[in-house]
Amino acid sequence: MIDFLELKPVMPEEINDLLNELGSSPIKQKVKIKELVARPQVTINGIAGKIKELENVIDGFNEWQSEIIEGAEILIKYSGYIDRERAIADKIKRLEYLKLPEWLKYDEIMGLTMEARQKLTLIKPATIAQASRIPGISPADISVLLVMLGR
Repeated sequence: MIDFLELKPVMPEEINDLLNELGSSPIKQKVKIKELVARPQVTINGIAGKIKELENVIDGFNEWQSEIIEGAEILIKYSGYIDRERAIADKIKRLEYLKLPEWLKYDEIMGLTMEARQKLTLIKPATIAQASRIPGISPADISVLLVMLGR
């Protein structure tokens, strides 16, 4: 389904009337269906009546039609958020293995907030990831630690 939406172009004359009805800006040149579905006002079912090939693809899904369409729309509309969260998760995973030296004197690191110095000295996290999970330790504090470690 998503492959079809990524490949199939739509001409302005096919879809602009519907886009105007939906309160979405019209297109000036042909675009892929996926780009239209990424818009908040546009749904796959909503534009299927205007694009015969899309309607045929949808009809081929039979009993799983609604689940397939919903899944495709979620992936298209939220792909930016999903990619960002995946990147954050990957970064956290890498930080899990970045060790903090035991000899580090947090109270002497001027770039850290007072709260971060106190909590890091008290808790003595073994890794950057552990430090990042301590309440009161800000992303700026983690950045200071990363700079100290040469990362």
